[in-house]
Amino acid sequence: VMLPLILTPMPPPIQAVGISYANVAQSRAEVPALQAYASAAGVNMVGLNAGRPDWAYFRWESHPEYWSSAVRSTGIDFLAEDNVNFTNGDLAGVHVNAMVDIFAPNYIAAHPEASAISYWGEASPLLVSTAALTAGPFHDLVLNMIEIIAANYAVNSISITELSYRIYGYGPDDLALYRAYTGQ
Repeated sequence: VMLPLILTPMPPPIQAVGISYANVAQSRAEVPALQAYASAAGVNMVGLNAGRPDWAYFRWESHPEYWSSAVRSTGIDFLAEDNVNFTNGDLAGVHVNAMVDIFAPNYIAAHPEASAISYWGEASPLLVSTAALTAGPFHDLVLNMIEIIAANYAVNSISITELSYRIYGYGPDDLALYRAYTGQ
């Protein structure tokens, strides 16, 4: 018995670009060229930099202490403005991804006990411990940031970047987390 052949159409290939700026406060002059580039390249997905939990590129009303200096000095909600800039005209209908960078140097400076520890015993200046990422104040801050973005910005997805823990996760809080989870 021969079954009928059912063809499933292939989705269009993803043509993506991530938008980040060397100087966010002065980035508005770069936007038209980036829009033209994205349009000419046939971009159908754009990644917009939302910042970090301790350095946001949007007006996070419940946490103004974490607004980036660019947001503070200009008053611009860069995530909202870039969302409009990169989803209009030739770019209408693109998939919008908000990129959340998990590095936390400002948070660690204020909470050094939250720093991730390397396998050689050195504290990370950028990453919180695995335990701090999975429970507690920093964890809650990350979830709140993602929740605010999802609820208030027209994004299709949110990605978490800079989860580079290959040499980190060896502090006493991480060991306790491991033991609690595995029983070993």
